[in-house]
Amino acid sequence: DTLDALKEDIKNYLETTAKNQNDRLKSDAIFNKIIETTEIKIQDTMLDREYQAIMDEAKMTASQQGANFDKLVEMEGKDKVEARFRDEAERRIKNSLIVETIAREINLKIEQKDVMNHINQMAAMYGMAPVQLFEQLRKTPDSFAAISQQVSANKVNEFLLENNKFIAK
Repeated sequence: DTLDALKEDIKNYLETTAKNQNDRLKSDAIFNKIIETTEIKIQDTMLDREYQAIMDEAKMTASQQGANFDKLVEMEGKDKVEARFRDEAERRIKNSLIVETIAREINLKIEQKDVMNHINQMAAMYGMAPVQLFEQLRKTPDSFAAISQQVSANKVNEFLLENNKFIAK
């Protein structure tokens, strides 16, 4: 009985993982198509700010992993790293603008329960009680805005996946 339950758990995990991976690929394909077919102008200041945020994230990640960021940049090449981070900054901004536009067009509403569900998911991912995570988030007011943006992006993704047809090639 325990072996059958374990097999069922593994099967469910693999199916969920495959579906999530498939949805991510579909979502990426939708966003890439929108970006390809839409002219989106980005202000230099916005691009610079996002580039700096990516740079800061990379430095923090390197530090957490015990690596020297400057040496990593030197090994890859400063120009390559800069170009990669600029491309990533542009992609993030475009995706964000697309999500905002679609959310507005479909009259997307974020409710308190949506935010709480997201916090519960985050808490489970971090292995902590939702109340504990909620208290930590309250210390950083911007965190709730970021969570609302994540919830909005997730809802827009769901909308796009439900309302687009995919044809296997």
